[in-house]
Amino acid sequence: MTTARRTTRRRLARAGAATLLAGAVVLTSGCGTRTPIAEIVAAEGRAPATTGVEGGVPTDPGAVAAPGAVDPGVPDPGATTDTGTAPGGTAPGAGTATTAPGAKPAAGAGAKPAAAAGGGATTQSQTCTKVLEPIRIGQVGGWTGIVGNILSPTRLAMQVWVKDINARGGIACHPVQLFQADDGSDPSRSSAAVQDLVQNKKVVALVGSQAPVSISGFAAKVNQLKIPAVGGDLINFEWNRTPYMFPQGGDLDGDVLGAIKVQADRGFKKVATIYCVEAKPCTDAVGVIDRGKDKIGIQEVYKTQVSITSTDYSAQCQAAKNAGADQLLLAIDASAISRLVRSCKALNYTPAISTSPIAVGGSVTSDKNVQELTLAVGSATAPWTEKSTPAQKRYHEAFARYAPGVTPDGASNVAWVSGELFAKALSNLGAEAAGPITSELVLKGLGTIKKDNLGGLTIPLTFKYGQDSAGPYPCWFPVLLTIKGWQAPQGNKATCL
Repeated sequence: MTTARRTTRRRLARAGAATLLAGAVVLTSGCGTRTPIAEIVAAEGRAPATTGVEGGVPTDPGAVAAPGAVDPGVPDPGATTDTGTAPGGTAPGAGTATTAPGAKPAAGAGAKPAAAAGGGATTQSQTCTKVLEPIRIGQVGGWTGIVGNILSPTRLAMQVWVKDINARGGIACHPVQLFQADDGSDPSRSSAAVQDLVQNKKVVALVGSQAPVSISGFAAKVNQLKIPAVGGDLINFEWNRTPYMFPQGGDLDGDVLGAIKVQADRGFKKVATIYCVEAKPCTDAVGVIDRGKDKIGIQEVYKTQVSITSTDYSAQCQAAKNAGADQLLLAIDASAISRLVRSCKALNYTPAISTSPIAVGGSVTSDKNVQELTLAVGSATAPWTEKSTPAQKRYHEAFARYAPGVTPDGASNVAWVSGELFAKALSNLGAEAAGPITSELVLKGLGTIKKDNLGGLTIPLTFKYGQDSAGPYPCWFPVLLTIKGWQAPQGNKATCL
């Protein structure tokens, strides 16, 4: 490589690191809202990236060259711009653009395609003889639906994961392309989005999808098309009962009972359950408690259903207080949690709180009222706070590099681990992954996952080729929020029923 070209690559790397916060944006059709990255860019007073050329590398609107990007003038092997319009019109919920792979595996004489850095196998970039055919993956999420405020970190997390994996040479020297589709938490839109991603975008797998409200449409279409769905929100039983859905962590039982038990172990054993009317997992949580309360040694003294759109929850707080509850299980979204805690505090009622990790984004984490009461979750994947393994360190390093200013949380963690599960499944195939990647090959790779915790990122996972279902996995990692911030009392050690 000439000195001039090396200098250009270094400049590209610096430019990518400086502007990737704007460039990682992946647009979704018809949402009319700003993405998390766009909000951060605006808050910092920086101008968004524009269409054109940065450092000699053509970019999509909002996309920039990542560190390690291809040399100027060399076509990016995986970059595409997709308008979301399928032949005959736009499919509801279809994604509109993909991230560029952002990396060209380095050439090395005599080198063979190597496994990517998935599953904590390695943190080094690969040496590949050539860039292989891109792997096209999709992600469906309810980012503009009724629970969009708690799901948005999962969209960003998949963007960051794709940037990171491609900067390390992709998966077995295949760069990864990501298509993201917003289903607005509508089952019919979710079904249409899956169909569009498979039939028109030609994705070989869905990775990190978030369909807590729209799961019926999502799961039905996944089964119909026999497309592997690798990792997701994990708060629906479908993740453990559907042949083509592969959970990357614990199940709903672990999510609910784990959170309650964290507080019960601290002495708060009289539980009031307050759950939402809008989503099936909220109602399912009630059944989980009915089946498991004796196993974790708690007494449920009160339960009621609410809407997450309510502005005041004083009546529910007073009723729980009168029932003697010293712990509230809140099966509601992040903004409703803050409003409910505020209502309880106004009544001088200060119970401990438990909830799902997907509901604890930045707004809840920074809420002083919540911190004072303490909030517990039973995380389905290893705590996002931990950095004790190379795989966990890479998660934090990737966010620091590609989304500076964004703090990793429970929601982003479940998406990131989904990507790592996908990478590990293909990496396990060895030389077989050097050819074109198909859905059937992804399924075969998933069948190689045996008691694998992905380098400390999750519970030990086992799948079998042609499985009827996965799990159940009633396991959790205790995590607790106090005025001192998030703590993981057991570190990377999981508890299982």
